[in-house]
Amino acid sequence: MRLMLIAAVVLALAHGISAPCKAQPLSPERVLGAQTRLSARLAAELEKQPSRQSPNIVISPASIAGVMALLDIGADAKMRGAIWDMLGFKPALGHDAASDLKALRATITQAPLSPNTKDAKFNFANAVLIDPAAKPYARAMDEMRDTGAEVSVAPFSDVANIKRINEWVAKKTENLIPSILQEQPLPPGLIAMNALYFKSLWPQAFVAEQTRPQPFHTVSGDVEALMMHRFGSYNFKREGDFAAIEMPYRGDRFTLMLVTNTARSLPFAGFSKAGGWLDGSGFVRKDVDLSIPCFTLEAGEELLEPLKEIGLKNGADSATAFEGLTALPQEISRIVQKTYLRVDEEGTEAAAATGVVTVTAAMPRGEPEKLVLDRPFIFALRDRQTGLILMSGYIGKPVTGPAADGGDGANKLASESKP
Repeated sequence: MRLMLIAAVVLALAHGISAPCKAQPLSPERVLGAQTRLSARLAAELEKQPSRQSPNIVISPASIAGVMALLDIGADAKMRGAIWDMLGFKPALGHDAASDLKALRATITQAPLSPNTKDAKFNFANAVLIDPAAKPYARAMDEMRDTGAEVSVAPFSDVANIKRINEWVAKKTENLIPSILQEQPLPPGLIAMNALYFKSLWPQAFVAEQTRPQPFHTVSGDVEALMMHRFGSYNFKREGDFAAIEMPYRGDRFTLMLVTNTARSLPFAGFSKAGGWLDGSGFVRKDVDLSIPCFTLEAGEELLEPLKEIGLKNGADSATAFEGLTALPQEISRIVQKTYLRVDEEGTEAAAATGVVTVTAAMPRGEPEKLVLDRPFIFALRDRQTGLILMSGYIGKPVTGPAADGGDGANKLASESKP
C-alpha cells in the first residue's frame, strides 16, 4: 500500500479559508525559525543531487508545511515526530510535535488575506480527494474539513476525478500551474493538495526605462541579465563580503529577503554562514543604491528523497504511518512540488504546487549603501505576520522561462503519475 505525496503548493488567487480552528496559531518567530531551517536543509539536499543540472533552486517551504500539517491529522506517533522534525521544528519548553503541528494548522487556516485587501493577494487552500476503496475514516475527514480543507470522496479509476484535481490546481494558481497529475486512472488512495498564491506590488515601482542588460557573474561564468535599478531606504545588513536587503511589498506584511556575496560567486553551500540572515535579524535602516535582476522561473522538484534525508525517513518507514486516515495502510511513494516565481519592476507573483497523493498500500541614516546583486544570491519571500516562507531558494542564473529545473523538469513531472 502506498501514499503518493503530491501536495499542491500553488501561489494563485483563491478564496480565503474561513473554517474555524480551535487551536491558537504558533508564534511567527517559531514558525519562521522552522521554515528557515526547512528551507536551508532542503535546498542543501537538492544541490547535492548528482543528476541536478539547474543552477537555480526554488521551493515553497510554506506549501510543504501546509500539506504535511494536514496529513498529520491521520499520522501515528512515529510519523508525527518525523513530520515535525522534517519541517524544521526544534524541541522547546511547552512545545511538542502534536501541539506544534495542531497550532501550525491554525496558522495556515488564519493566514489567507481577505479578497478585499488592496495591498496584496495571498491565500492558502487545502483539498483532499479520497478513493472509497481506501476505506477512509469519517472522523479524519471531518477533522480535515474543520481546518478549512475541501474534502470529497470519489474513485480514482474514473479519469474525470483526476481531471478535477488538475482543474483545482489550475484555478488556485490562476493557470500558472495548469496541472500536476497525468489524467489517467490511479490506484485507490488519497490525494491531498495545498494551494498557495501570492501577488503584490512594491511600494514604489522600479523605473522600467532604467532596466538594462548587465553582466551577471555566475559560478561558471558571466551571462547577461536584465538589471533593475532604484535608490531607496531599506532594512540592510553587511558583514564582510556578505550583504543583504529586505524589500517590503505594499502593506508591509510581506517582504523579499535577498542575500549575496559581493566579492565572489558562490554555490548555495557557500551561503551557510549567512543563511540565517533570511529571518531579518540584525538589519538596520539604510539608504541603498540598489540593482537587482528581474527574472521569471518555473521549476519542478521530486522531494521525497531529499525530505527523507532531513527527517521524514524516520516516519516513512512506519507500517502504520497514516493509520488514522484510512483502514488500509498507506506509505509515501512520491512528493512533488512545482513552483513559479516572477520578480519585475512592478512587484512579485508566485505559484507552487506541492501535491499529496496517497495510494493504498530603526537606526539613524549614514552614507548610502550600494548593492548590486550581479552574483548568485539566496532569497526568501516571507510573511511577517505568520512567519511562513512562501518561497525560498538560490538564484545562480537569473532567467525568464522554465529553466530553473534544467529545461523540461516541470513538464516531466506533469506527465509522470505512477507511484
